[in-house]
Amino acid sequence: PKDADISPETYRRQLDRLIARSSKLPNDASDKTLLANLNMFLLESTWALPVDTHGEGGISLYDHLRLTAAFAAALLAYHQESGLDTASIQDESAKKFLLVGGDLSGIQRHIYRITESQGSGGIAKRLRARSLEVSLAAEAMALGLLERLDMPPLQRIMSAGGKFYLLLPNTKVAQETLRAQREEWEEWALEQGASLIPVLGSVPFSPQELLEGGFTSTLTSLAAEMARAKLSPLSNLYGRFHDPYPDRKGQSLKPCAVCGVRPAERDEPGATCLECERDRQVGTRLPQTRSLSATTEPGKPFYQFPRLSFDLEEHGYVLRGATDFDPVPYPWELRPLLGHLPTVADALAASGMDLEDYRQFVAGEGLEAASEKQPLTFGELALLSEGVPYLGALLLDADRMGEVFIKGLASQRESSPARIAALSRAVDTFFTLEVGGLIEGAERYREHLGYSEAKAKDKARRYRLIYTVYSGGDDLFLIGPWDVVLEFAADLDQLYRRYTGDHPSLTISGGFAIMRPTTPVPQIYESAHQAEQSAKEKGKDPESPTQGQGHLGLFGQAVPWSSLNDIEGWAKWLKDELLGGRFPSSLAYRLLKLHQRFTVERDPARKMAYKPQLAYTLRNYADDSKYPGYFDRLGRLLDHTQPEWAHLPVWVEWGLYGARGRNV
Repeated sequence: PKDADISPETYRRQLDRLIARSSKLPNDASDKTLLANLNMFLLESTWALPVDTHGEGGISLYDHLRLTAAFAAALLAYHQESGLDTASIQDESAKKFLLVGGDLSGIQRHIYRITESQGSGGIAKRLRARSLEVSLAAEAMALGLLERLDMPPLQRIMSAGGKFYLLLPNTKVAQETLRAQREEWEEWALEQGASLIPVLGSVPFSPQELLEGGFTSTLTSLAAEMARAKLSPLSNLYGRFHDPYPDRKGQSLKPCAVCGVRPAERDEPGATCLECERDRQVGTRLPQTRSLSATTEPGKPFYQFPRLSFDLEEHGYVLRGATDFDPVPYPWELRPLLGHLPTVADALAASGMDLEDYRQFVAGEGLEAASEKQPLTFGELALLSEGVPYLGALLLDADRMGEVFIKGLASQRESSPARIAALSRAVDTFFTLEVGGLIEGAERYREHLGYSEAKAKDKARRYRLIYTVYSGGDDLFLIGPWDVVLEFAADLDQLYRRYTGDHPSLTISGGFAIMRPTTPVPQIYESAHQAEQSAKEKGKDPESPTQGQGHLGLFGQAVPWSSLNDIEGWAKWLKDELLGGRFPSSLAYRLLKLHQRFTVERDPARKMAYKPQLAYTLRNYADDSKYPGYFDRLGRLLDHTQPEWAHLPVWVEWGLYGARGRNV
């Protein structure tokens, strides 16, 4: 913060920690190993220390040091090619820097295109493997380009959610390497069936432009360049003949039974391609994996990209998922790319069953539970719901994040490279570490979110049933028992607002969908995506009183987060009354019918006709001894301006689903 009162002793303690970490490095460590470890030590020690406690706030010492080193490396490479004379070095009008942006199109289509019907377990394995593949593809594109230019990983200003920015020297070598990188990645995409399309764009800029206009103009130009590149996918291959499967001639012409894009390895029903078989193997091993490695000599199973591959071991350049900063004798960085995977042990803790009882419970639904370490299938997750045994899917991302990256939070001066790096890291940290932390250890968030001790323990048991399909960058996709996912969504918004200091420009919106566990994965995603889009549109609607707020799309409506807690309270009340046999379901459906008439009616006077009709209906529930509090509570629905009437379908359906089906 600006004008923070941080004593010299604070800096001294962090320096002592940095020295202690560095002293554990081997004496014969390579330059790359030393640089990577030092980068991580500085991240641990200085990420929260302001670079200037009396001037402009908001930039950490870590981001200042890292970006200074990146600019220095780019300048050195530029002048090594253009000349190291004094006049050239002092010329700030020359376009010495190259800002490179990388992205992947078709991420959702690639991850969720699963056509198999081989059971929930196989689908879940492939989902987590494909989500990892998307993250690794972006890492490989960025790291591969830096490796070819002999530039350090520090040059990544931002890398999250399948996107990255690189700060490079504007040299002929860099331009030629970038062109070669585009061609190689487009060839790779074509060989993979073109379901995942790489996008690379670049913009040169000068030190003078950076000083005079901030970083906004450069980022705006790069965004336009990236948009043009997305309109011409695989454009570097135009006019050239390519066999999309050059090494598979004479093999099966049947499409893969899983992805439906690549050819199957065998000409048999249900046969899969090599890549989908690899996804199954990777998905099986991921629950026990904490590190990934970028290497040119991978072990199996592995993901192969142009000039770089990733496997599940620790060698080469290591991406460590655990927040452990102990030095190691190889280059590494902290990249928590793997999400939470619920197991049978989590189901036992949530349900209170022992293993034998649980086996009998799922056997009644045709499922098996071999051991406590076994990952849960979609069918098991649905059975662990309270109420109807359905799955819930939550698709959520940060609002207007692209605009925030380009324009900053308050002024052009705030969109500096250091701020972009800090904001990117902070947002990615939330969607990886904080989301994962809330799922795996809700008790640790008791004070932050105002839980009682009993509620914290209950959430800690239930939230571990949530499966992280994808969480990183500025978005996430979660699947789990429908009631657990819905409760988690409300807590997540509260945590995000606390994390961002309730900044009005930093909100999140999402979509929730409820469905049977046998629903095809593309349909699960599409239902959640449509709900998310309705929430986004509501937040942008200039005629809406909740414009600019974050919303959650659920049960056909977009509800502002600020109203969700009250709506949840109504839903829980209705569920309890239905389960207690006091609230007739016919009244619930009567309320839904009245609200539907109100919604479709265009004439303002006729819209209000619901009020006498509702009042007439409520006369049957005026006996307080028989229906305690009903008349007063439901009488509030006569005020059409209140959220309980506006969002009546949400809490009624929520309550109905909670009161139906099988309870665990």
